[in-house]
Amino acid sequence: DFLPTDMLHRSTHRIAAATPPLLGLPGDALSVLARTLADPLRPLELIAFANTCHAVYAAVQGELLKLQEVHANAQVLCTKVGTTCCKLSGSADMMWSDKNIDAADSTVLAQIIASGALPKLERLDLGANKIGDAGLKALCDALAMGALPQLEYLGLGKNQIGDAGLDSLAKAFAMGALVNLKELIVDDGPLGTEHPALKAACEARRINLP
Repeated sequence: DFLPTDMLHRSTHRIAAATPPLLGLPGDALSVLARTLADPLRPLELIAFANTCHAVYAAVQGELLKLQEVHANAQVLCTKVGTTCCKLSGSADMMWSDKNIDAADSTVLAQIIASGALPKLERLDLGANKIGDAGLKALCDALAMGALPQLEYLGLGKNQIGDAGLDSLAKAFAMGALVNLKELIVDDGPLGTEHPALKAACEARRINLP
């Protein structure tokens, strides 16, 4: 189980009241609805929805299993950086510099970001970690989907990021990622502030690249 039984029962009763009109929906539609409820930091809503009746559970079981895996990985990552999923949810600041975050951790963070679980985040500092090109690409794939709409500051310095990773970031910016970003911190030089594609993308978007 993800959560204490009493919490699950309270949420299940609340969602059950709205469930009858949904029972006539096809399984594909229920799966789409399940994806909108799938928050890896706060999985209660999808769990409660899945437990309202056998028909709904059967339709969303696949999404529930995916959520269980991502939630478990999110818990491990939060423990690593010294926080919890509940504390992270709704945060405006994530100061995760020098937390030994690697590419695998970045992939988990990308899944959390892509889920839309951090809509209020304004500052994300991932400096002095080990994200690398693979980790940054995973994050960029999530950002290119329109995640983190309120983010204004992104710190990525000292992360072993090379040309491929910076190209991914430049492409994400060109696709409209991080619409409110005002400042980006990367390393100095050709693999950072002077990277041609990244510099051009930041200039086009008026993102400060100090």
